[in-house]
Amino acid sequence: MTLGALFSSLLAVFLSLALVVALAWGVLWLLKRFQDGSFGRLSGADTGPSLRFEKALPVGPRERLVLVEIEGEQWLFGVTAHAITPIKSWPVDASAAGAQNHEAGYGEAVSSPAESGMAAKRFRLRMAEQGEVE
Repeated sequence: MTLGALFSSLLAVFLSLALVVALAWGVLWLLKRFQDGSFGRLSGADTGPSLRFEKALPVGPRERLVLVEIEGEQWLFGVTAHAITPIKSWPVDASAAGAQNHEAGYGEAVSSPAESGMAAKRFRLRMAEQGEVE
């Protein structure tokens, strides 16, 4: 094998690798861009309620608190292996005001049925460990 043949083989391998990496990046970009399901829609017609996942906080091995935005409202759900329980909901604008009040040092009272449960206690402990609750 000559030096020219070796060089052309290596060049072909590197160009093929660059093409595969570029295609993978392009597919991932498209998936991220159209993850809301609008990829197949040609018109702007609404096919259902807008739903967006915000955050999830594990509070146990199979339990977690999930924050979801549904049509202008934020919902906090308790998710276990056997049930999904709505805990609290509030308008999106109120959550922004609550965050500003929290940053300014004004406390915000939280009252929900889950306050007396073990999940709420674990949630408060975890938030205290992370320094988000005093």
